[in-house]
Amino acid sequence: MFRKIILRIAFLILYTGIVISITLIYTPAQIKVVRIIEKNIYPVYLSIPSIGIKTIIESMGVAKDGTMEVPSRTDIVSWYKFGTRPGAVGNAVIAGHYDNMFGLPAVFYKLDKLKIGGEVIVENNDKSIVRFRVVKSISYNSKTVSEEVFGQTTASRLNLITCDGNWNPQKGSYPNRLVVFTEKIME
Repeated sequence: MFRKIILRIAFLILYTGIVISITLIYTPAQIKVVRIIEKNIYPVYLSIPSIGIKTIIESMGVAKDGTMEVPSRTDIVSWYKFGTRPGAVGNAVIAGHYDNMFGLPAVFYKLDKLKIGGEVIVENNDKSIVRFRVVKSISYNSKTVSEEVFGQTTASRLNLITCDGNWNPQKGSYPNRLVVFTEKIME
């Protein structure tokens, strides 16, 4: 039985070109496949109907200062590509600007208006759709990196981040980060 599974996975990789990573957990008497991540699938669009957001998602990494890179434009959002893919088990993180350099509203300007129970929709490059439901919102000090935002979890979560608080002209930044926590809607 186990040999057949390995052969099918190897065939899928050779035939389609899709690279698959498998995490195995060994328990006494069985081997359980916990997660299969298709590396060629990634998020491309974010929609939050209740606050009028429909935007492009770009993949970003780590900035020179060690923090998550921010979107290159104020009208789009960025997904932390070294983390979890939205819909997979773990904390996926998407960031968006609150405003632009002139103080005009950016993509996540109304993120604080998103209510518990609100729907967040992610479309992947393969046209698959993943839906999330808002469970809570928390404002953190910008210097605080929360385990709850980026850390490990057994749930499928999407955490949306933007600036929060009053603009500090001396530092050229906002003191806080608003995080909207969502969980995948199981269909």
